[in-house]
Amino acid sequence: MLIAIVGTDGAGKSTQIEILKHSLTRLGLNTVVLDKWDALDCEKIHECRFISTPLRDFKNCVTEMDNRSRALFIFWLLGVTLKTRDTESGGTVHISDGYWMKHAASEIVYGADNDWIMNIVSDFPTPDLTLYIDIDPHVALARKKDFTSYECGKDNTNAKLSFLNHQFKIKKILNTWCTDYKWTRIDAGKEVFEVQEAIMNEISSLAPRHLVPQITVS
Repeated sequence: MLIAIVGTDGAGKSTQIEILKHSLTRLGLNTVVLDKWDALDCEKIHECRFISTPLRDFKNCVTEMDNRSRALFIFWLLGVTLKTRDTESGGTVHISDGYWMKHAASEIVYGADNDWIMNIVSDFPTPDLTLYIDIDPHVALARKKDFTSYECGKDNTNAKLSFLNHQFKIKKILNTWCTDYKWTRIDAGKEVFEVQEAIMNEISSLAPRHLVPQITVS
């Protein structure tokens, strides 16, 4: 089973994924988080052993790439990460942080051609469930403690304002895709436990078809 957790930067995706993995594991489900940055871990992905740059520097280098090169490189990272699914049992729950959606939206905002991007991502597996962790960028900004150049539109003159401007553009695209692709929208403006409860309820609805044992939400 593949679950995509989608949203703008600062929506709380990573926090919710960490809680979700713990909850599903506690229920006896083999749960794996698919992290594109695992490409830096040659123990997990041996073919990426040529990458030896520290993660922080690696992210900075990716940000500095030209738009088309960066999009292709990020999607390559996602591709090699997805390959790990082939070595795991069919009953494994895979959770992807952002999957292709967040980066596709980001690269379109950065100027990549929409059709070109969508042709590339069409080759990725369709998730069994896509949860759109939707948040007002103003709320996300209030929660943020630091900012990266990539999530600020590569404009560091005023990080907070740049973050807002860039994230609103990404959110506009994700809102459209949420409707077009019939994703499930989760209000991320609520308390963390309320968001997690909503996520578990959505996963529970798929349990009879995909998971053993069946998930129940207390």
